[in-house]
Amino acid sequence: MEFQTQIERKIFGRHVIGRFSECVGLIASIYLYSLHVFNVIPPCFRGSSCAELTNGPSSEIVGVPVSLIGVIGFSVLLCLSALPSTLGGQRSRKLNNLHFRVASLGLAFSVSLVTYGIVFKHSVCPWCLAVFLSILVSQRLSSKQLRTESNNFNLAILSVCLLSLSGIAGAGIYLRQKVVSNRVQVSSAKLMTIGAFELLGESGRNQADLSRNKDSIVGFYLPGCSSCLQSMRMIKRQLEADPNLYFKARFVSIEDTASNGATAYLQAIANSPKGITSVLGYFNETNPDFSVGSMRSYLERVHVAAPSNRQIFTASSLVKANNRLIKKLAVMGFPVVIRVNAMTAPHEINPITLGEYSDDE
Repeated sequence: MEFQTQIERKIFGRHVIGRFSECVGLIASIYLYSLHVFNVIPPCFRGSSCAELTNGPSSEIVGVPVSLIGVIGFSVLLCLSALPSTLGGQRSRKLNNLHFRVASLGLAFSVSLVTYGIVFKHSVCPWCLAVFLSILVSQRLSSKQLRTESNNFNLAILSVCLLSLSGIAGAGIYLRQKVVSNRVQVSSAKLMTIGAFELLGESGRNQADLSRNKDSIVGFYLPGCSSCLQSMRMIKRQLEADPNLYFKARFVSIEDTASNGATAYLQAIANSPKGITSVLGYFNETNPDFSVGSMRSYLERVHVAAPSNRQIFTASSLVKANNRLIKKLAVMGFPVVIRVNAMTAPHEINPITLGEYSDDE
């Protein structure tokens, strides 16, 4: 009897640890998904940048956010962990086996994502590591439960409670990120240290326009993010309504890797006379993998001249300047749209409505 009690205590302990690890993984996945939806830049290790993995093109697989897959996966694991405790018998073993298979699939998926980030993006995302460790603990403990029957009803109650608490915490995190995304993304004090000409990144005609008190809009965008595209669509409408308005699109490459070359090519397209139209057309009318090859194919299809090597070189220098500038501004999320005028200090405006932020934002 004493031996049986020790076995039951050990099984119960494994379940508790496994369920808590899945709870942590679910909350981390919801947090990552909220960052992706609202294009908020997450905190990261020093020397690394997580935005490419959470907000950039690498954050989706066939249009589905990787973080959403994590949310669904951990929710399924918590549900599967509750059922064996209520059914028992042979069905309990089958569900334990299914739980182990789902956890193993999730572990393989998580390992591939972490490896991709380290090897190809040279970035280590702490939140992705938290998800990896959570699924690792869940999978290892699940493997030890394959031949056991979990008839303790308290385990089912524990799993349901943790799933509910994770949902409540996740909803709070999601709503919090929504509030953050609606606030200004740049410190006003830091913006005051940046001159209008540095924001515009040009001289000559823009200096003359500023001296005549003409408005200019500068937009900092992460290629492919949904809010960035929505912002550019609104600015395009504004440009059509006001020909005197000048718009400068500045694209950001999170890291100096292969994505920097694609971003430079996109920046070169944006610098052309039909820049914003071509950029929007590329992301709207195709299913781009965000590569130089796909952009060239699009330009050929719509009969628009491709950027020259000199234009690409100039754009590459501008992208590097953009990267330095967003660090100087301590940008917290994308998109960032700034209104520039010779008579007033540069100030951030709402990137979607293009209106002024209210005081409570």
